[in-house]
Amino acid sequence: MALTKLGLPTTLYSAVGDDAYGRHIVADLQALGVRAHYVVDPAGTERHINLMDSHGQRISL
Repeated sequence: MALTKLGLPTTLYSAVGDDAYGRHIVADLQALGVRAHYVVDPAGTERHINLMDSHGQRISL
């Protein structure tokens, strides 16, 4: 999203599920003008939380 807002040519390749989460993600990215190609994951859209510490290290739950 940030690169698109800066006007740089970008294309996102991602897997999304055919579920409410996936449809929401696709709609939001389209509204922001992000060019994207999606692969539909029959298991649904992956969801997780990223936590960052004070050193910039990430843990994904």
